Amino acid sequence: MMKLVKKYWQVLVLVGIGLLYIALCCFNLTRSIWFDESFSAGLVRFSFGDIFNLTAADVHPPLYYFALKVWEMVFGHTDFAMRFMSVLFGAIAIVFAFLWLRRSFGFKKAAIGALAMALSPMLVRYGQEMRMYTMVTAIVFAATYVLTVAVAKKDLRGNWLVRNRFWIIYGVLVAAAMWTHYFAALAFVAHLGWLITIYRGKIFRSGAVLGYGLAVALFLPWLPLMIRQTLTSQTISWIPRVSADTFVNFFSQSLTSADANEIKNYFAILFMGGAAVAIFAIAKLLKKPVDKNVKLLVLLASVPVVLLFLLSMPPLRSVFIDRYLLFSLVAIPILVGIGIMEIKKPWLRWLSCVLAGALLCGGIVIRARFDVGAGSMKEVMVSSEIALLGEAVIVDASGERMFLDADFYSTEDVPVYFFDSKAKYGSGGGFILMEAADAAKIRDEDFDEFLHDHARFWYVTDFVEGSDLVFDDDLPKSEKDLRIIQKKDFSGQYSAFEIVAL
Repeated sequence: MMKLVKKYWQVLVLVGIGLLYIALCCFNLTRSIWFDESFSAGLVRFSFGDIFNLTAADVHPPLYYFALKVWEMVFGHTDFAMRFMSVLFGAIAIVFAFLWLRRSFGFKKAAIGALAMALSPMLVRYGQEMRMYTMVTAIVFAATYVLTVAVAKKDLRGNWLVRNRFWIIYGVLVAAAMWTHYFAALAFVAHLGWLITIYRGKIFRSGAVLGYGLAVALFLPWLPLMIRQTLTSQTISWIPRVSADTFVNFFSQSLTSADANEIKNYFAILFMGGAAVAIFAIAKLLKKPVDKNVKLLVLLASVPVVLLFLLSMPPLRSVFIDRYLLFSLVAIPILVGIGIMEIKKPWLRWLSCVLAGALLCGGIVIRARFDVGAGSMKEVMVSSEIALLGEAVIVDASGERMFLDADFYSTEDVPVYFFDSKAKYGSGGGFILMEAADAAKIRDEDFDEFLHDHARFWYVTDFVEGSDLVFDDDLPKSEKDLRIIQKKDFSGQYSAFEIVAL
């Protein structure tokens, strides 16, 4: 047994770090889903062909949704099961980061970097969400590892395919990342910048041309649809403009999952101490001459952020959302961890480890408390009298969020519907899915037929003070006499009216 431990102890360390990350993610996987997640879950209810077409009308490429569709077919349509795919991709990202760091810096720094990544509040946060961010991060880190292998390989033996196999794999990974999230391209711009420092004027005679050329060729079929999405999208108007605070908040998000102005009281003191350690550690790495491997890590952490900032400047619409660059967010704790290992004085190195670790863990705890405390549609649909009575639910369709959130928890006993006339089709976002959800629509002229099959039902809307519901405004006209039996309020966020048709 001890021989096996000695032989595979590095593997065991990596497994332990991966299990730690999975454990941190799993404690919060059953909280209520929110709109972006319910969009993912709603989309995978359709066929692969429909997913392709519906995604083309939204703002993201389809590969993540294809993967989630397959995952759902195997593991089911529960919040835990569908979120666990993100946990898995987060763990895969840690594995490839470890392999890259071990190749570049040795085992000790790789282990510290992987541990810092596992404790990254942002990687934990998006490991708990039914979205594409950990998937694209896993692909980016896999591509980064393969890139370093491809650059180091000088093997001229074998046929063309064998000699260029790593560049081919790199090109496939770049394309896969682009089919998952468009802003993965910014990570590969950082890679290109690093390659220029390696090959200088000889880059066009390197395998990089093959890798990037293959990536472009593989992405080309989706390119016209991406251009159409860019020109017609209406769903990013809510994104705030970039400002002087953008970089500060990105840095604080990477260490705490919160903007700097959200960090209060004692945690603010910890943040200032941890931030000082982080800046000091990164500065240690940037002492001249800067190692080429440090350059790659720094470029991955910084170039995508700067480029997305510039792409959000007027007259362009702002597209700067921290989670779009999750791979850069998690690269910062890695930089900090490796930089701390450069500190020569043992007491200062240990103190820095404690401060940085406490800051990361504090960020995880604060985010977990925020998520658990939020009002939820799960409370309405699963943990209330509505689920026990087994009656149909009609949700207010003036906004797409409520229907998609409720529809995730619908069952045969508690089906979810909306009034077709209330939906704002053509507005993009969730209305794309609602327009395609024919089975859930109630047309005004069919309302009496619905009441024949569902004499008692619930109408769920945003929180309403008092007990009155304006029938003429909220419900279509009916020949039947509609009366409210009871009203339930949920966390000051939703109100549900049980209605009987007489």
